Amino acid sequence: MKRFTLWNSYVAITESKEFVDWNKTKIIGSFKCPAFSYRSSTQIKADPFLFEYNNAIYLFYEEKYKNGKGYIVCTWTSDLKNWSQPVVVLKEPFHLSFPYVFKINDKIYMLPESNESNELRLYECVDFPYKWKLNKIIFDNGKYVDSSIICKGDIYYLFTTHKTENSFYHELYYCNDLLSDKWIKHPQSPISNNPKFARNGGSVFSHNNNLFRPAQDCSVSYGNNLSIFNVTHLSIDKYEETLVATNFFPKYKFKHGGHHFSHIEYKGQNIIAFDKKSRENFYENNKEGKLKNLLDNFYYKEDIDSIVNEIAKLLNCG
Repeated sequence: MKRFTLWNSYVAITESKEFVDWNKTKIIGSFKCPAFSYRSSTQIKADPFLFEYNNAIYLFYEEKYKNGKGYIVCTWTSDLKNWSQPVVVLKEPFHLSFPYVFKINDKIYMLPESNESNELRLYECVDFPYKWKLNKIIFDNGKYVDSSIICKGDIYYLFTTHKTENSFYHELYYCNDLLSDKWIKHPQSPISNNPKFARNGGSVFSHNNNLFRPAQDCSVSYGNNLSIFNVTHLSIDKYEETLVATNFFPKYKFKHGGHHFSHIEYKGQNIIAFDKKSRENFYENNKEGKLKNLLDNFYYKEDIDSIVNEIAKLLNCG
């Protein structure tokens, strides 16, 4: 028997005036790694981002194969029930993840994590959502991860995590032109170097006229949980945030952890996306082992149909 760690992504509707109530959520999309290593080596479907375009919701996320490099995948729905076949929309010779997608002045951009290239790269969409071109290299001298950009007034703010050999630094930059060559470091940056809060766990998002920053808790292990900060003041000379939630992912739903959260409001509803870590056992590649895999890894009730289909295949394989 072997034990594997997998990352899966989910989309849900939450029936709450707040941006999430875990007791009032309904899963409307599950994007999970194949349950059996002998079929596929896909191990990561993580960092999901929601984006609304032409009355549909698009989900961008990282997909990664064992010992391979991550690339960006997209799927979409217009009825919150049926999702398109996921397609690869961005792939580079280096690892990509954290596909933050946003719109500025009628143009759509993506700011994925690309720290393996030692660059923070801004892509512009030329054929949504299928084709992207490199528009700007914002930084070319370090490892910047989990970045997002928002516009407040006439100022663009870049939230990023500077990754060093031994630590993470939550850094903040600003400029008055998205395509500027001179992003200015905020006077209070780095905002944090605490491993519990310094690494972003999704983009800064707005809800009820408030800004929130999800932060990964890396103090125990990678992907342990999230904290949520309310950004109470954001200007070129002052930054303030207040911690409003720790252990944001409840253990009864996230037994092994999670490290990413995305939120949008769509047709009057709160739609959220998140990833979840799971640890699964895999047995030998024979009929008995396959059946053990099916039963041992049966975690979610939405898996019932796929489990039944897989058992039927085993019974018919002779």
